Amino acid sequence: MVSQSISIKRVEGESSRSAFATIGVASLLVLLNNRFRKEATFTNDSDTVIYGAKGEIAAINAGVRLNANGGSWVIESDSTGRIYTGPVSFISTGANKNLCFTEDF
Repeated sequence: MVSQSISIKRVEGESSRSAFATIGVASLLVLLNNRFRKEATFTNDSDTVIYGAKGEIAAINAGVRLNANGGSWVIESDSTGRIYTGPVSFISTGANKNLCFTEDF
């Protein structure tokens, strides 16, 4: 399965970005590697479950389940200050589902 991706460009001097992605039945790469990531928050703004994955490919019934109507996932640093900075992908069982997200760096 080939993953699709969205393109969000970092603006010089910016320390956070918020956007949305339209998630469907094909895996969508929402965040790329970002070694400066401090936190990332994802919220399911749709009527269907969305699944998230650390990596370039998301799969149905695997990874992190974001329930319909507000299910969320926060990637933040652990007790030692380490945080996952790799790619993050999503998939849904339905087409055209809205995922809101913010990445702080």
